[in-house]
Amino acid sequence: MGAVWGLLSPGVFLFTLSVMPQPTSVSTKPSLRKVFIIMNPNAGAQSRKFHLGRFLLGIKKIQSSHKTKEALMAGIISVFESHHIQASGAFTQSKGHATELAKRAVDNGADAVVAVG
Repeated sequence: MGAVWGLLSPGVFLFTLSVMPQPTSVSTKPSLRKVFIIMNPNAGAQSRKFHLGRFLLGIKKIQSSHKTKEALMAGIISVFESHHIQASGAFTQSKGHATELAKRAVDNGADAVVAVG
């Protein structure tokens, strides 16, 4: 069993847990070849009640280098592709949609599903 943590961009972390059978021969090639990214387009939109808590904790406004949700998705995909991992993604549209997308991704051969937001 292996676990991988990584920072993809400010505020976006990747955690992958994989269970792999014991190899019959020693290989250093990664088993992760295809990733599906699920993004909540409304993530980060906080209500006014959180502003006081953030002020009291000294948390300043969080700025992202990505101007749109599409740009963030493209940035995450490019990180995976720079490591020779095929990546694609979709935005959730309603409650429960992420579960549906994850099941479909696994059925289509995704080695990992990454949730953002």
